[in-house]
Amino acid sequence: MTRRLVAADVLKLVRRRGQMCWALVLTVGPILIGYAVTAGYHLSDAARYDAAGGTRNLENALFLILMLGGVAAAVLGTSAGIGDETSGVFRELVVTGRSRLALFGARPPAALIVFLPMVLTAFGLAVACTFLLADGTPTPSAGTVALEAAWVLAIASVQLLFALGLAAVVGSRATAVGVLVAWQLAVSPLLLSVDQLGVVRELVPRAAELRLEPVAGEPLGFGMSAVTAVAVLILWTAVLLGAGARRTVRRDA
Repeated sequence: MTRRLVAADVLKLVRRRGQMCWALVLTVGPILIGYAVTAGYHLSDAARYDAAGGTRNLENALFLILMLGGVAAAVLGTSAGIGDETSGVFRELVVTGRSRLALFGARPPAALIVFLPMVLTAFGLAVACTFLLADGTPTPSAGTVALEAAWVLAIASVQLLFALGLAAVVGSRATAVGVLVAWQLAVSPLLLSVDQLGVVRELVPRAAELRLEPVAGEPLGFGMSAVTAVAVLILWTAVLLGAGARRTVRRDA
């Protein structure tokens, strides 16, 4: 029964072709465009512009995957979290006697099955360009690439589950997407820059994401252990999914 519910939710997401196209554009598109433009500049004037590959540009590519891919995660996650309710299917599913908790429980794995291959494809393209377009610049080791892959997939999963849980709580895709995009692009960086907040900044998910990055990227500006970072992400994910499940169980069919 669980496998069938998950498969049904996967089909619901995949059949929304416009949504799937935009998700691909936001995850894979920036990588293709970014490397193409950078390679073009390098070919036109190698003395002035650095090579398109190498470790440094891989870090920039990962930033694009998580920032713009976060928007794709918000779109797909909110669709998975509240799609049945907004389309009127939820009432029909409840009438058949299926458990509401089971209906909600099938949504996270289905969303991950649809979204993570897109993220992995974008990451694979970035890694390929990193080595093929290096032109003598330093490249990451195999171990570093593996750690970066695990980090990207983990953070993308967290972003997707955040969106799914929040949409189920608020009951509106538009509201959930707006809140998530504003939080990721504006509110989180602002909170991390306020020194007066002190240790409270460790509760911001973005701080945990940056702390866990295998290769040092954007500095946090304050100390945070890896254990704390993992705990913060798990806590936020559990709270939002738990709240979403509770709201789904109590929602009027």
